[in-house]
Amino acid sequence: MGGKIEQLERRPAAGEEVVDLRVRHSALLGIPVKAAGLAPADLAPLAVAAAFAAGTTRLPRLGPTDKGERHQQLAAALSINGATALVDAGGLMVGRPRAGGRLGGSRVEAGRDARFGAAMLVLGLGAAEPVSIADESPLRAALPDWLGSLEALGAQFSRRLP
Repeated sequence: MGGKIEQLERRPAAGEEVVDLRVRHSALLGIPVKAAGLAPADLAPLAVAAAFAAGTTRLPRLGPTDKGERHQQLAAALSINGATALVDAGGLMVGRPRAGGRLGGSRVEAGRDARFGAAMLVLGLGAAEPVSIADESPLRAALPDWLGSLEALGAQFSRRLP
């Protein structure tokens, strides 16, 4: 997609390989994403990046058992937040808002999926209008320090009572 991402350090941590990254602002381009090596958890962050990219990004179905539910959920969340999103037999196509449109401004039901909720909040950080998630408790349980880390970098989140 043309992002400026530099790997700084690769090391084992808690039984998994982790990498420190330096990510710099850059223009993104829509691309066809290959299914090889792609996991369901990868779809939401890629779809959010695609909402900011010039052109269209195609996110494929992930095998014969993929019925497209994740693609439908992403398309709905991105569409209500201004992105162009269409699901077809091959997967999900995502692009920037149509002329005159803006990203953000809606509330998303992330359910129990912390990574989906995190991706939608990242959409809101870059969008013209905020994006909210209905319940942040799954996100806080799965990624307890994540919101605080973003706030330490300057992100601002507001919390509304139900």
